Amino acid sequence: MDQRSGQVYAGFHDGREGSADVWVWASKDRGLTFKAPTKVNATTGQDRTSQYLPRLAVSPSGRLDVVYYDRRADPDNVMNEVSLQSSFDQGTTFGPRLKLSDAAFDSRIGFGSERGLPDLGSRLGLLSSERGSIAVWTDTRAGTQGSNKQDLASAAVSFSEGSPLRQSFRYGGALVAVLGLLVLLSWRL
Repeated sequence: MDQRSGQVYAGFHDGREGSADVWVWASKDRGLTFKAPTKVNATTGQDRTSQYLPRLAVSPSGRLDVVYYDRRADPDNVMNEVSLQSSFDQGTTFGPRLKLSDAAFDSRIGFGSERGLPDLGSRLGLLSSERGSIAVWTDTRAGTQGSNKQDLASAAVSFSEGSPLRQSFRYGGALVAVLGLLVLLSWRL
């Protein structure tokens, strides 16, 4: 929710155009009614790749940021990247995709892969401020289908004069909690 305007957003993915895409509903009356959804990712339904599991955050000035898993670079629809797109007009349009992950990672790695139902991690994290955004996601580059090892990765995006700049980080194990807390504390200062 945009605290300044009261605008409410809801993000989701569905295959109405042939493959999974990210969409956002927006409400100007605090959720009583919603306008038709706006597609976030600029792919065609015929590309047969998935964009899914969006996470939304609103900056204090009203910029709407959306982060999501993105398979547009893999015609086999298996390898994920993570993308961020922003709207500066209350979810009516979205700017170009900013790729946050610095390498693709396998969506088939995770708890349950032995049953063909890997859980990549259904939660992405996103925090938006005036200066930019910090995104966190599950990354499987260090794992195999046998090990099911997953790490957390993050990227910080700074918005400088309308031009986003990206820094990516990838962490494993307990170090994530400590580093994440330090990043969030420094981000808010």
